[in-house]
Amino acid sequence: MNSIFGIKNEKLERARRKANLSRRDVATELGLLDSTSIRDWEWGLVVPEKHRKKLIELYGLDKKYDC
Repeated sequence: MNSIFGIKNEKLERARRKANLSRRDVATELGLLDSTSIRDWEWGLVVPEKHRKKLIELYGLDKKYDC
């Protein structure tokens, strides 16, 4: 499976839940119309560069994962 900013995509859902956020919450914070992209990223698609820093912030991840 692909990885993004140093963590595997399958860990994205766990990080989102740990941050107590729904997919809809994340989509709203990123300015997306729906949560389909969030689901896709959790299922293995690579997160676009423009959204990585915001995900790191929202999920409370360590900055060392930033590309």
